[in-house]
Amino acid sequence: MKRKRSNREVNHSSPSDLEDAIRKIFAQYGKEGGRTRARSLTPEERSALAKRAADARWRAARAARETEWKRFKDTKSSKPRKSRGK
Repeated sequence: MKRKRSNREVNHSSPSDLEDAIRKIFAQYGKEGGRTRARSLTPEERSALAKRAADARWRAARAARETEWKRFKDTKSSKPRKSRGK
């Protein structure tokens, strides 16, 4: 895929070896940072963070359910059904 950037062509079809090396280094730093942060937190702080994360997951799930329910309600006809006389 080629993109034009300031009147010159830039080829993004394959990342260079340098870019791969940089990605690996930053990935390693990210892992080390997370471990270091976890070690520095008290059990109470870790628990509070876990509760916040769980609340966020439940909020997202609840919002998805409500959106689906609104879509379902909108598809149902608001007019009463005609009875089929038997």
